[in-house]
Amino acid sequence: MSEVWVRLIVIVVVLAGAMVISATIRRRSRPGPVSLGTSDLEPGVYLFTSGSCDTCDPARRLLEARLGPGGYTEIGWEGSAEVFRSVGIEEVPSTVVVSPGGLTRAVRGVPEAAAGGSILEWEGFDS
Repeated sequence: MSEVWVRLIVIVVVLAGAMVISATIRRRSRPGPVSLGTSDLEPGVYLFTSGSCDTCDPARRLLEARLGPGGYTEIGWEGSAEVFRSVGIEEVPSTVVVSPGGLTRAVRGVPEAAAGGSILEWEGFDS
């Protein structure tokens, strides 16, 4: 293979890698809630966590302070991986609100910091 082709292949690989990294950063840095469509979950507030999550404790404390001890349901990756997949959860903590009509919205990270307001103010959710 000539040197020109090798350089061209290197350039294409570097550009493809940069595009993947850029798309990942944009997807993870989206502020506010993300619509997940509809869900089989019952209406309510859900906190998706895992055993190795460093920021899950602040999310738990915030939800408990805002909603009370029984105001949300925690779903752990270790026991409910299939629920994570069905809802579309890709990172923890994630707070998911399911409205009585089945609309599902989620916010990644600690809910208040990521949503910029109360999760109960999201459109379609009547507490």
